[in-house]
Parts: sequence; C-alpha cells; structure tokens
Amino acid sequence: MIRWLYFVPLWFSGLITVLVFCAFGITGLVATRRSVLSLHHVNVSYNDIVGYYFGAITLLYGITLGLLMVGDWTTLTETQEKVDHEASTLAAFYLDVSRYPEPHRGRLQNDLRRYTREVIDVAWPEQQNGIIPRGNVANVATLANDLAAFEPASEEQEDLTPRDL
Repeated sequence: MIRWLYFVPLWFSGLITVLVFCAFGITGLVATRRSVLSLHHVNVSYNDIVGYYFGAITLLYGITLGLLMVGDWTTLTETQEKVDHEASTLAAFYLDVSRYPEPHRGRLQNDLRRYTREVIDVAWPEQQNGIIPRGNVANVATLANDLAAFEPASEEQEDLTPRDL
C-alpha cells in the first residue's frame, strides 16, 4: 500500500505535484508547437480564445479548491469537537471518581489513567497509520467492572453511584 504517503510533508507533496504537472504541460507544449503551427498555416493569434478557456478553467479550479477547503475545515472542526468532548468527559469522570472512598478511588483513577495513556500512546499513532485501534476494549471493561464493584456503605456514598448502570 501507499502508507508512506501519510508521512510525506504536505508542502513537499504539493510542490512535487505542481512541478510534475507543470513539467508535463511544458513538455507537451514544446513537443507539439511546430506540428500545430504547420497544420494551421495561419499567422493569426488565437490568444483571445485561449484567454476565455484559461478563465473558465481558473474559475472551475477556484471553485473546486474552495469547496475542498470548506470540506477539510468542516472535518477538522468536527474532529476537534469530538476530541474536546472526550477530554472533558474524562476530566469530569476523573473528578467524580476522586470523591469515591479508598481503595475504589485509587483503582478507578488508575483505570482512567491507563485508558488515557492507551488512547494517546497507542490509539492515535495507529489511526495516523490508517489502522483502526481496537486495543482499548480491555481497559474500558476493567473500568466498568471496577465501577460496578463499588458498593455504597452509606446514604452519602449512594449519591456517588451512577444510576444508568
């Protein structure tokens, strides 16, 4: 596959793309100029007609580029919102868990730290390489089991337990 393409800097791939297409166009122009002039046998300039074509192509290119940028910006914004939501949910959950009595508090906080480290150190690099991460299921299951294992000893601790479980 072409996974190496993900690691090429964007500015470099853009530069190479522009250079390759410009070289192809200039080579075609130089190679066909004499044969095209000999076919027409006319010394009239066709720049006016060519100008209209260039204008139309430039307009199409500009609209396409603008739509691509809007699509990329939308994807970036949606991704940022999802990351922010997960981070704030983890922070709120960590604060909620910090009110639990020991030893449950320490165990749940360690589970949350382990989950977060797994996401940052393993899942994100896998996604960058085009792999869908599946390894954090065990951490979530451990967290759920440790959370379900908490039995409140008083009415005050009963307010700490989640009602949706």
